Amino acid sequence: MKNKAFLIVTGIISILSSLTMNGLPIGTNILEIIYAAAALLGLAVIFYAGFLKQNDKMLMILSIAYTVVLFGATMLIEMFLKDFVLVGIGFLPGLVMSLAGLVRNHRTNRSIAVYIICGIALMFAVASITLMVMQKSFIMTV
Repeated sequence: MKNKAFLIVTGIISILSSLTMNGLPIGTNILEIIYAAAALLGLAVIFYAGFLKQNDKMLMILSIAYTVVLFGATMLIEMFLKDFVLVGIGFLPGLVMSLAGLVRNHRTNRSIAVYIICGIALMFAVASITLMVMQKSFIMTV
């Protein structure tokens, strides 16, 4: 696969991430604290792969793995635990992935397809932020 294909897949994963993950469960249980730390660490790793390491293949693989793990962990926490608060920061993974895809595309390929797909992903992330700001709270009701 070429770098352009890796960035297109990263943009699609970013769109799916922005659409599927709205709220992330945060609470005082040890599993929820580990989950929050893993979510932040995953964002740092994606940021590193996209902006500092500048490796498109690694960015794509990490984006897929991060989205699958985070979505699965969110489902398990919502299914089995009761005392948590949904915090509306689900836009962050999509925002970081789409920005990393746009920056990597601008530095390497300058492909119109990647600009369009990552731009759409960025719009979904910004729309999610806008909805949280209009709601005047990042705490979502369950």
